[in-house]
Amino acid sequence: MISLRPYQGESILQLRQGFAEGHKRQVLCLPTGAGKTVVFSDMVRMAAEKGTVTIVLTDRTELFKQTIKSLGKVGVPVEEISPDKKTVYEDATIYLAMVETLKRRKHLSISPQLIIIDEAHKGNFTAILEQYPDARVIGATATPEGKHFFKYYSSIVQNIDIPDLVEQGFL
Repeated sequence: MISLRPYQGESILQLRQGFAEGHKRQVLCLPTGAGKTVVFSDMVRMAAEKGTVTIVLTDRTELFKQTIKSLGKVGVPVEEISPDKKTVYEDATIYLAMVETLKRRKHLSISPQLIIIDEAHKGNFTAILEQYPDARVIGATATPEGKHFFKYYSSIVQNIDIPDLVEQGFL
């Protein structure tokens, strides 16, 4: 089990509050090294406990592997959608996919209620956001920039910055 830092727990509370207030697509903005993967892994754990169908998306193999490890630490079983795996169990609750692989697997009949995007500042996730317009979305990034941000996200959670992390001994 992962023990969250205070600001990480506060990030989760703020994201949940944003959803309660009607912000369907939110950005989780934390500096590099602040633990975005830890935060969204704990949110995936909570989603799994509720039976919320969730897809976590990455754009690189390194992030895919990091996310598998992080989800394992919180005890979440994951159905992988990867180039090496030709069949996917479509009744799973939690999925982990590389964005380009998911785009190519158009035959899958997955209806996510929550999508979590790692490196959300990159524009290669927009096709997935358009494919699942009713899903809640958390876009994790340290750099909330890009033309697509204003179109796809309505709220941002950013509750700590680098000087605070250094002062608190986390960086």
